[in-house]
Amino acid sequence: MRCLLLALENTGASLLERRMEARMVLTVARVMRDGGRMAPFVVCSRGGMLEDALRAQKMPHLVVGTGFSAEALAALRLRWHCRHWRGLLIQTFGQASVSLGNTVRRLRPKGTTLLAHAFLMSPPSRNLLQGRWLRTLAAGDCILCGSGHVRDRLAEHQIDVQTPQGPSERRLRLLPPCVDGESARLLDVTPAAAGAGERFIFCMRESLLPRSGATLVTRAMAALWQRTDLPPWEVRLYGGGDRFTEVFEEARALGVTSRLSLLGDQDCDVMKTALGQAHAFLVPGSSPEEAPVTLWAGPAAGLPAIVSRGPLHEERLRGCEDAVLFFDEGNPQALAEAMITLMHEAPLRRELALRGRKAVLRHLPDDAARELCAFFESWYTRRGWVVQPEPVAAPSKEKSGDDTPSADS
Repeated sequence: MRCLLLALENTGASLLERRMEARMVLTVARVMRDGGRMAPFVVCSRGGMLEDALRAQKMPHLVVGTGFSAEALAALRLRWHCRHWRGLLIQTFGQASVSLGNTVRRLRPKGTTLLAHAFLMSPPSRNLLQGRWLRTLAAGDCILCGSGHVRDRLAEHQIDVQTPQGPSERRLRLLPPCVDGESARLLDVTPAAAGAGERFIFCMRESLLPRSGATLVTRAMAALWQRTDLPPWEVRLYGGGDRFTEVFEEARALGVTSRLSLLGDQDCDVMKTALGQAHAFLVPGSSPEEAPVTLWAGPAAGLPAIVSRGPLHEERLRGCEDAVLFFDEGNPQALAEAMITLMHEAPLRRELALRGRKAVLRHLPDDAARELCAFFESWYTRRGWVVQPEPVAAPSKEKSGDDTPSADS
């Protein structure tokens, strides 16, 4: 079963979203290859997050430069590369790959190609959901949606219609909740125990964008500041974004800067150390496009998590709602009360930490990738295409893993 995974990088997306998407593409490609029934071929952007990782994993791939001419050349190269493939699945990731996927399909013989798109965290930009680009998107057989928010945004544009060529009755398909690859790497973290009289550390992992909840945290900190029955405490916020200065200025106005550390965006290795020093994890945001790592990093690292009760968090935690301590979304007093509860109740911290890690283990990215591969196989079967094990060639010592040269402008 031949599969083209198109993952051109959307430079307008947040760093957390690009990281999450790149890791998921790598996971899907690896699970496809290691399962022995699918042969993935990945298309990525030159200089993007995937290029070096694909080469390191000896994954067959094509590197594409920027600009219309580079994309046109890539389409012609892919047409030649796939010319002998009787049946082909094209799976795109994100808005930057939609047009290339549609072009490659049109260049192939009719009835030999299935085309699916995926939007894991955010729907396409509103300015794209119109005219020619919208028609290009709607030409796909299936659109995989990473959340109800993504599905609902696309449904507003009459994309969710019956399609005889698609894998099911509807074009839009909601993916199950999935832990991101970065959070999965935090499962080996051993969190600190909060000893009597020690500073209690709350940690937060977020992009400082609108609806991140960072200013909500500063207001909750102001409420904690009035209490005299609490141990020493501190909030460490890891993340970058447009509102960094705004968050700091609000903290200064509320008089809580001595208890707040704004530490910028950090890689996974730094976050392992940071979460290993913390005692609780904060997830106060309300954005429907929040990165999964914002929720899952803390529970994966064995930390009890305080989570705002909003549609996205309830969707991701469906079936394991007792794994976190919920508070009313947008309510700083409720957040402060939840923080006080965790500082005072060590047994509750231990129980939430245990349940949180169990929830993470139920939503690992490899399991989600295997479920997606099973869906692809059933799709092949419904089209009458036979799914047979793909021959695995021994990697050449001289080659880096590229099957074709780079496509550049």
